[in-house]
Amino acid sequence: MSQVVDAINDRLLDLAAAHHIPVVDLKAMTNDLVLTPPTLAGVAMLGGGSNSGKSIFLSDKFHPGTIVNGILANAILQANLVAFNDPVNFISDQTLLTRAGVPYATPPSNFHFDVSPYVIFTPVPEPSSIALAGMAGLLVTAQWTRKRRRAA
Repeated sequence: MSQVVDAINDRLLDLAAAHHIPVVDLKAMTNDLVLTPPTLAGVAMLGGGSNSGKSIFLSDKFHPGTIVNGILANAILQANLVAFNDPVNFISDQTLLTRAGVPYATPPSNFHFDVSPYVIFTPVPEPSSIALAGMAGLLVTAQWTRKRRRAA
């Protein structure tokens, strides 16, 4: 099953790259969050599932908790920023903790967990100077040819 999912994910990445669409790598993000739970605003998250707001997953050990949903929201905002240069306001770690009902000790800031490693994006390539010069040369040649035909 893992091989099938990986093959589908690879195809999705190819399609996204071909159409210059950003992708959030949920598999990598989830693996990293579970294997190395982050510390947000001085509060260490818990990798397992429980009813605590500090847990990565809920007590069913399947559904993501409030913190992970906020991190995912920030990853989507990061994808918009990278692909479309949309100005975004990320959800701060303190806000995530507050929404999860977890007190934090650090002073309020706009710091947020870095989601940039999980955003995959292939930008539209800039045309090279040589390509632009070649296109300009073709246009000038076409105009010159057209004028010569009219004169003849």
